[in-house]
Amino acid sequence: MQNSSLENFKQDINNIREYIQYINLINKVEENNRSIFKLKKENLNSTFLETLVNKVCKKHNKENIKNTSLKNFIEHLHSFNREKKEFEYKAIIISLYGILENTISKWIQEHIKNVSLIVCNYDNLEDKFKIEHFNLSIKLISLITEKRHSKFDNIDKENILQKLNQSIISPNKFELNSEAYIPLSGNLKHTKVVEAFKPLNIDLNSLTNILHREIIKIDDLVGRRNDIAHGGQIDNILGISEFEDFISTLQIYMINIFDIIVEQEIKYHFQEEKIIYIDEPKEFYQSNTVCIINVKNIELKIGDILFVKKNNKYSEVTILNIQQGDKSIESANNGELGLKLDSSVKKNSKIWKKLI
Repeated sequence: MQNSSLENFKQDINNIREYIQYINLINKVEENNRSIFKLKKENLNSTFLETLVNKVCKKHNKENIKNTSLKNFIEHLHSFNREKKEFEYKAIIISLYGILENTISKWIQEHIKNVSLIVCNYDNLEDKFKIEHFNLSIKLISLITEKRHSKFDNIDKENILQKLNQSIISPNKFELNSEAYIPLSGNLKHTKVVEAFKPLNIDLNSLTNILHREIIKIDDLVGRRNDIAHGGQIDNILGISEFEDFISTLQIYMINIFDIIVEQEIKYHFQEEKIIYIDEPKEFYQSNTVCIINVKNIELKIGDILFVKKNNKYSEVTILNIQQGDKSIESANNGELGLKLDSSVKKNSKIWKKLI
């Protein structure tokens, strides 16, 4: 998986936070001017507004403001308050769910494409994986033919069939049908997300214990989205300040899923022997983001991806800086090196270099 995929997700989340900050700034206008704009909806009429705007203009010595955007803003803000809160609630809930569903689909497709690149021969894939690929590809062809799902409108069924045939007759030149793994459900509660990853031989049930609270919150988000999408009665509208819990929860949930996908891809690299062993670091600094290793005839350079293994758990790190002696260098292939990494490495871990 590309780090950019995770960063794109984080940017989507940040955009929601920025939108909420924008709403907060708008709401502050009323708070900061409450002593001036003592408006009551039942008294809101053109004469009252005219008088009020005149007072505001006089106070700020800006007579030319009268009958301009300030008047329109005051009038709109106080006549749309309840509807505004409901619309903001719906927009944020739908957007957060959209990030969840779209990101899951994108990551699944990216992972399938990566498997096609890492694994050299279709026959090297697990039998269960191959069976799922065949069945899902046939199902996708059927869905394209039925034309009931717009998400498949631009997919060529002949191309799907060709890839499926290629994997069988020329397994050393295979390409998986990544589109066949796109979840069809518009109701991606945690159990549905788990089901979506099963055909990839990725088990997300391990998240149930470590992310119990987060999973409950994700399911709550999906339930709220469904109520909005189906036109149900909305009785519990969240305030703007209450959304941060949903946002941070979604971020934790998705980062954990990303790490599991990455770990699965690393296992494929080990299976295909597209790695080379480097060393087991003995010294660590800066919260284990700097480690000292000994390298023998293996070139390491800034930007290289390294695989870390401890107790059959896999992760990856990227080299940010290399130091040999007292000098920072771009690359090296022998000797004792200090590596600055983009994340921490646990003690007693072994490190390999990714070859592709």
